Amino acid sequence: MPPEKPDESSEPPKPGPDALIDTLKLTDGAGFLVRVVSSRATAVYERLTGQAEVTPQQFGVLLTLHQRGALTLTELAEALYLDRSTLGEMTRRMSARGLIHRRSNGADRRSTKVSIAADGEAALGRLIDGAAALQEILLAPVPPEERRQFLHHLKRVAMAIDAPSEIPGLSSAIGSRGI
Repeated sequence: MPPEKPDESSEPPKPGPDALIDTLKLTDGAGFLVRVVSSRATAVYERLTGQAEVTPQQFGVLLTLHQRGALTLTELAEALYLDRSTLGEMTRRMSARGLIHRRSNGADRRSTKVSIAADGEAALGRLIDGAAALQEILLAPVPPEERRQFLHHLKRVAMAIDAPSEIPGLSSAIGSRGI
């Protein structure tokens, strides 16, 4: 009887935890690299803007409200890809500092509507040049002709967890890990 041919359509077996512990290289991992870029981007943002009072996320709130006008917390959370509870606490702090206005949404008293305040507009004006320079610095290591594609892939990774059905195979990978 001839030896059985391996099924070429099947995937090789996945290594067990012991093998992963020995072979997984932290510094090559996407999660590790995203964290490094995030922490370094925040440090550079603070240097370029000359302050640490308005965080990069708060800058995003100010810029979005400036560009889109008053929004409900739900609309703002969707625009910034933040969860409502995190955003709610952040906007309370920003309101206490006079950067934004928070008010009950007349159409639905259970929701809150936020808009940029005069002090928020002033802060945005002071920070915009540094924030724009940060974009150039972050992309500097990527050749100019590759930046559009790099940003496309970065955005795809950033959005994938919220929309796993749009990436082939991601839904099953996420589901198998209980995410």
